[in-house]
Amino acid sequence: MADYAIFWLVMFFGTAASSNLTADFNEYTTEDSLPSIPNVSDIFKKCQTNNDCTIKNSECTNEQCRCKQYYFELNNQCVPGLGADCSKTIKCQALNSTCGSTTHCVCQPRFIFSNTTHCLPIQSFGQPCEESEQCSCMHDEKCQLSDTFKDIICWNKQCKCQPNHHYAFRRNACVHSSGIGEQCSIDENCEKLLFAECYENKCVCKPNYFASEGKCKIGLNANCVTTGQCSAVEHAKCEKGKCKCAEPFVERSVELCVLVSSFGGECEYVEQCTSQTSNATCEAPTDGAKKVCGCGTGQHHHASGCFPTRTLDERCDSDSECFVTSKYDSVACTGNKCVCVEGFEKVNGTFCGSAGSILGSVVLVFFMVVVKTAI
Repeated sequence: MADYAIFWLVMFFGTAASSNLTADFNEYTTEDSLPSIPNVSDIFKKCQTNNDCTIKNSECTNEQCRCKQYYFELNNQCVPGLGADCSKTIKCQALNSTCGSTTHCVCQPRFIFSNTTHCLPIQSFGQPCEESEQCSCMHDEKCQLSDTFKDIICWNKQCKCQPNHHYAFRRNACVHSSGIGEQCSIDENCEKLLFAECYENKCVCKPNYFASEGKCKIGLNANCVTTGQCSAVEHAKCEKGKCKCAEPFVERSVELCVLVSSFGGECEYVEQCTSQTSNATCEAPTDGAKKVCGCGTGQHHHASGCFPTRTLDERCDSDSECFVTSKYDSVACTGNKCVCVEGFEKVNGTFCGSAGSILGSVVLVFFMVVVKTAI
């Protein structure tokens, strides 16, 4: 008896539920909505005319039922893809799409068309991608491509620059990568080389940097924080925020510190001499001899420098220019003329003798002449 009662309860509620489900389905499948799911055999079946294709938004193409243009097959239906008509009731089915202002299915903002079935996200340099169009800098209003710049491409599933190019952040585009001494048109061509710039259409190192092993390295007078930053130059150290030669070395060039040499000492570069003797030269006194620090032709050494040689009565600009073989303090540049100082008198063009010694010499000569005459 109990089993019989349960049977009738199931039949009653089952029939009611079935009636409600049918009513809900009929309400959802309005004329404007997607058609009910057909048999799998109805899609892509052979046909002669469009009437043979029973699926909504399908047609007979090459004797086979296919979805119309802008529609694609999904769950055995032809659903609206990119470019298809749409409305509040006809929803766009392409991935990342929306119904546009023209009532056609379009990609959502920051997405681009890939094919009828889906839109791809716009990506930036270094982000993952499927197609180069995702990476194009033309999606950025600041991007202005010209012959100088190349667009970003999808390379190995990542937004990158094509070979021999690099990304210029300020331009949001790719530029050709040039090495030291190679052709360039803008600084960005050289920026893959740290501390380089484009000068006269060639990539060169910036001032206070020098080229070595295909790179631009920190040289003398470049900014620094630690001595280690100056290590590309031997005998350099960081002093007051600049790379400088450590004593007893002096700067020869942006990349070379040389040992100081005194007057008369051996040298290889003139900078070794001029650090202690102004206007000095580094020359070999004779053929085959080693070069030494000295004064050039027409100059003489005085105190800590080399000066033009001016003899007595010649024009001068300083006392150091006046050259005499007598004591240095016996001559002076007075009124722009080399003259013997007070207490000295000119003996010849390069000698000032004291007045007393000159008188004594005259008396001695006179006495010798008298004696010789008497004999």
